[in-house]
Amino acid sequence: MKIKNYFLSIVLISLGYSGFSQTIFSENFNGANPFANWTLINADGRTPDANVAFVNAAWVTTADSSASDLAAVSTSWYSPAGAADDYMITPRIILGTGNYLQFDALAIDPSFPDGYQLRISTTTPTVAGLMANPALLTVPAENSTWNRRTVDLSAYNNDTIYLAWRNNSNDMYLLLVDNIIVFTPPTEDVVLKSLSMNNVYTNASNVTVSGVIENAGVNALTSVKVNWTADGGTTVNTDVLSINVASFASQSFTHSMTWTASNPGVNTDIKVWVS
Repeated sequence: MKIKNYFLSIVLISLGYSGFSQTIFSENFNGANPFANWTLINADGRTPDANVAFVNAAWVTTADSSASDLAAVSTSWYSPAGAADDYMITPRIILGTGNYLQFDALAIDPSFPDGYQLRISTTTPTVAGLMANPALLTVPAENSTWNRRTVDLSAYNNDTIYLAWRNNSNDMYLLLVDNIIVFTPPTEDVVLKSLSMNNVYTNASNVTVSGVIENAGVNALTSVKVNWTADGGTTVNTDVLSINVASFASQSFTHSMTWTASNPGVNTDIKVWVS
């Protein structure tokens, strides 16, 4: 007997996009009618299991745990069990040159992770049009935490296209997609993706300033300045790191200068930025 956890608790982390020189298309599914110009195709015609009956179309929108953000969701948990074949197809997108696609995806249950294909049509928003070209991306099983994926669209420079997310999983659970954007990235850019620092430290302890940076540009990132300051002080601690990070890849860093915790019971604001 299969047991699936139906508690849908999603924490959305906004990592942010940086330095887009041009945005061609974007969708975060937070509007009143986010699928108004999209094409949804339920090619499998199966009936969702009662536990996921809210997915009453090929794709629908669902809220996170705070109901403050929406994402597109599809299911492959059917009764009786069987393979999904559900398409979520963008409106027409007119590309320029050097465009990229980025989106966030999540499989709710790591024990039953949905996979999918990202497909492209240069003719019509139909299954036939999408199957006329090879898949841009095939994901057998998506991560159980939000995962940002980037796809190079330069093979379709100056084309008019439709992009589609096809849930083709068999008896899994729920697949979510959010924050879709087609854009022209800058040649060089860097983003501070996260910090690996606690909220509380022992007085007089040396605190390491560390985290993860992301190359948000087309060229490889070979050098980056990581800066930090405490409580808006005039002293800025700068570390120049020699690295080699491919386009849209990430790398952890550790600053060479530590901060010494002081003034017990008093909050200290640490500001960290990269350039």
